[in-house]
This record gives sequence, structure tokens and C-alpha cells, in this order.
Amino acid sequence: MIEASRVLHPLDEAANAVDKLVLYESAAELGGAIQTTWHAVERSLRLLVRADERAPEPVRLAALSPVDLPFPRVLETLRQRNLLTLDLAGRIYELSRAAERAAQGDVRASDADLAHGVVADLRREVHATVERPMQAVAHHAVETGAVEEPVHPVPPAPSRRAWVVAVAGVLVLALVAAGIYALLARRGNAAMKEAIAAYQARRMGAAEQGFRKVAEADSDNVTARLYLARIYRTQGRYREAGEVLQQATAKAPDDPDVLREVGHLFMALGRPVPAAARYERAVQLQPDEKMNWLGLIRALRAAGDPRVDQLVPRYESRFGPMPPEARPTSPAGATS
Repeated sequence: MIEASRVLHPLDEAANAVDKLVLYESAAELGGAIQTTWHAVERSLRLLVRADERAPEPVRLAALSPVDLPFPRVLETLRQRNLLTLDLAGRIYELSRAAERAAQGDVRASDADLAHGVVADLRREVHATVERPMQAVAHHAVETGAVEEPVHPVPPAPSRRAWVVAVAGVLVLALVAAGIYALLARRGNAAMKEAIAAYQARRMGAAEQGFRKVAEADSDNVTARLYLARIYRTQGRYREAGEVLQQATAKAPDDPDVLREVGHLFMALGRPVPAAARYERAVQLQPDEKMNWLGLIRALRAAGDPRVDQLVPRYESRFGPMPPEARPTSPAGATS
């Protein structure tokens, strides 16, 4: 069971450094705060992987070792388990780069805002994750009637020799599987890291090729498909974007990032009604992500849906004033 207090303990220990992100008095002090905050964030992410009982055992056992489980694989594992949103995963990766720059003396004021936001959102998402399994288990128990499961006959215990042989067989298979998994993971980590770096550098050709290789090698990699969908959509390659989003949806139908990206694609195709349905579901699943709300508001406004008038005050009470680009336009094109 995931315990939020244990997972977030490194962030609690780094509270002084997090405060310095706002109250720093010199570039050197900010650089130190960014590096300390980054190390705390990485430690919390590794503890989150370790605490996830549904994750593969070899991954959980390697979670606390940067050598056995490199940081990109930590992010990918959390994304695959739907324990981290794509947006936060991207900003965490940017924070890792900022910490590397800070170690070399390259400190930017924007890095302070990035680090502070990552800490706040990581706390929020971890607490949301803790609540999710408890609700799912309770719902499943009621839905399936597991609380009234009848008593089953107990089979006779196996002989000691049979038990020893069975355990030995399981251990051998586990060791073989762990070796294969580690080999594939190292290759996948490098490819994903290179693709993300290319995307961040706006080298879209290299990024597309990298994410395609990762997706082809790992059929469960939703993150690579999301990146591909974004590249295709921004390049006007809507058919290809739709194909990879269908694959991502099949793997993670209730992933808010997948739903939001599907909404973006429908908006690009001039279909605000189905877009609004995806954004609305994303808001239900992830109500603290303002991009879900902005997408829903834009889609409803484009569809002429009067519900938008009720959503704008709710958005502003939660996140503050609407950004200028999301405000309604007058017939002359000026924002109101």
C-alpha cells in the first residue's frame, strides 16, 4: 500500500531548500536549492515506484538504485502505472536538466518557478494516487459481491519434495525474467531519453523516429505514443495522430493525458462536441489540472454550449483569471 507520508518524506526533509526557491538571495543559493530540491523529487519518485505493489517485482527491488533503475525508467514506470501525469513527468524531466545546469553554474530564475511547481504538483498527485486504489478496491468488492464469497474446500498440502522443486523452478524463472527485463529496460531507457531530449530541443524528426522505435519495441508504452500524437497533430498529420491515440486509448482509456490529447485532436479537426466529451472526462479524473478545464471551456465555447458560462467562474475560483488566449472574442476579433 502506498503511504503518502513515506513517499513524500524526502520533500519534507528538503523544505528549507524549497523555501529558498522563493527567498534566495544569490544565484549560488538558488543553484543549491534547485539541486537539493531535484534530489528530493527524484528520491520521492523512487519511493513511489518501490511502494507500488502492482509494479513488476524486479523494478520495485531496483527502484532505489540509480544504477539498476536509471531515472528515465523511473519516470516511464510511473507513467505506465498511471501514477504520474504526462505534464508533470515532462516538467520533472526539465527539472533534472535544470539541476544539471545548476551544477555547472548555469542558474536561471525560471528554474525556481519550475522546481517550486513540481514539488507542489508532485505532492498533489501522490495524495490523489493514495486515494485511488482504496476507492477501486471498495467499488470492486461491492460490485462483484466479493464480501459474500462462499467458502471453498482447501486442497491437501503438497509434499515437501514437490514444494522444494516448485520453489526452485519459480526462482530460476524469476532470475531469467529479471535478466531479460534488465537488458530490455536499459535499451528502452536510452532510446526514450534520447527521444525526449530531441523533443525538448525541437528536433522533431529525430524525436519522431525515437518515439516510434520505443513504441514499436514496447507495446505498453503510452507515453511514447502521446508524444508521437502531439508531433503528428502539430504538423497537421491528423490521420497518424488518430492512429497512435487509438493505440494509447486501448492501453489507458482513463488516462487524463490521453483524453486531453484526443480532445486536442478533435479541436484541430473542427469537432468541438466530441472534444468537449473528452475534456469533460479528463476534468472528472484530474480536476486539479487546469489544462483539462481550459480545453473543456474552449470546446464548449466553440460548440456554442451555454454550459461554458457556468464553467468560467468555477475555473477562475480554482486557478485565477482566464489566460487571454482562452477568453471569448468579439466579432472584431478583440478579446473581452
